[in-house]
Amino acid sequence: MFSGLNLGLMSLDKLGLEIVIQSGTAKQSLYAKRIYPIRKRGNLLLCTILLGNVSVNALLSILMADFTSGVVGFLLSTIIIVICGEIGPQAICSRHGLAVGYYTVWLVWIFLIILLPLSYPISKILDWALGRELGTIYSRNELKKLLEMHSTYSDITKDETTMMSGVLDFGRKEVSEVMTPLEDVFMIDIDDNLNVETISKMLEMGYSRVPVYEGDPERVAGLLFVKDLALLNPQDNIPVRKILQIYGRNLPRIFSDTPLAEVLAEFKRGRSHIALVRRVKDDGVGDPVYENVGIVTLEDVIEEILQDEIIDETDVYVDNKSQAKVRRQLFDYQASLAHTATEGQGENIMSILRELSEFSEETVSDSVLLKLIQQTPVVDVNPGDPPLYTEGKPESFCVIVLKGSIHLKGNSQVIEVFERSPIGIKALVYDQFVPTFTSSVSNTASVLKITKRAYTAAIQATLFERGDPDSMFVDDF
Repeated sequence: MFSGLNLGLMSLDKLGLEIVIQSGTAKQSLYAKRIYPIRKRGNLLLCTILLGNVSVNALLSILMADFTSGVVGFLLSTIIIVICGEIGPQAICSRHGLAVGYYTVWLVWIFLIILLPLSYPISKILDWALGRELGTIYSRNELKKLLEMHSTYSDITKDETTMMSGVLDFGRKEVSEVMTPLEDVFMIDIDDNLNVETISKMLEMGYSRVPVYEGDPERVAGLLFVKDLALLNPQDNIPVRKILQIYGRNLPRIFSDTPLAEVLAEFKRGRSHIALVRRVKDDGVGDPVYENVGIVTLEDVIEEILQDEIIDETDVYVDNKSQAKVRRQLFDYQASLAHTATEGQGENIMSILRELSEFSEETVSDSVLLKLIQQTPVVDVNPGDPPLYTEGKPESFCVIVLKGSIHLKGNSQVIEVFERSPIGIKALVYDQFVPTFTSSVSNTASVLKITKRAYTAAIQATLFERGDPDSMFVDDF
């Protein structure tokens, strides 16, 4: 028993037992909680077990010598000690140390008290000489290797192992290792006009945020959000500079040697998910001179944690290092405008909306209204589809019936709404619209769904177009 517990109990270090108590199964946690009080007295437990083990071996040898001759006693005591006292117990305890320790801990406590006069002084000397027992602590590289081994023999998948390894390396990486070099960044000049050509180029690239430079691409002046242009008329040729003055979107500046952990913390504050990377160009005598060298985004940081490339709908390259391009068909904005114009629905829908006071010329200009129509999809509603409106469920959009009819059932009656008629128009002007009806169709109907957000943006864009100073305080389109 002493020999087995020497291996079984002492191999269960305090840190390992704490882990089992907190995260093991119910049975394992019960075993560990009972063992932990005696195991945390490391050197005292070690001295007790070894004193007991040596005493038993010595007693067995003396008894064998008394009962048999010297040679026979030597052979018998050796065989008994090796097989019954060492190999057997240690083989069992090496695999079931937690269970064996749980069922024998009461006996260990008894011997610990009996041998205390001898074991306590020795344990104190060991405590003083060797210091506090810390348990098994792994380095970063050891943890990565341990994860690889666990992925082979446990239910941890290869992808999970890769992500955990990425997290371990994450804190040691710098921005310069993941950024996109400035020469590979798509930017526009602050002196450009937001005409069809410029907006087409931005939309074809697919980015939601576009850095703006002034004169030299290294002189980044600000950041343009594509959503800021949602309801601008390309024919107005509004300067990029004017949009930047209104919104005032700036890029945070970070140094190229900043750890990624600090960059992630900055992004988590929510002020921006994209930052300009710079470095010291001249660190000689005098004030330092900085140069902009690249752009880093939240996606770049997350990719380092995942240890894999996130190829979304806006990526041009698979990654910044290989420069391998993503194969996809880019969005053709000008062709889309041409397609919309050939459909011939814009003017028809505009005439329908003009019949409503909410879409009068005083509220929404012709150019903005046409833009709103072009960007609002026509939805086909079929029998069996989820209802557009459900009684008692708040909504923030209105519906214009373009084709067919919609049935509204509520208050024990059914109303049929036909073409050129609005439903839920109050959703555009009130903070919350709660319908008192549920909609349905008996045949396929086509409707135009206009959200309150889009309607509000149309009003703001009209004010901006007409030079109304109140529009200068609009935060978002």
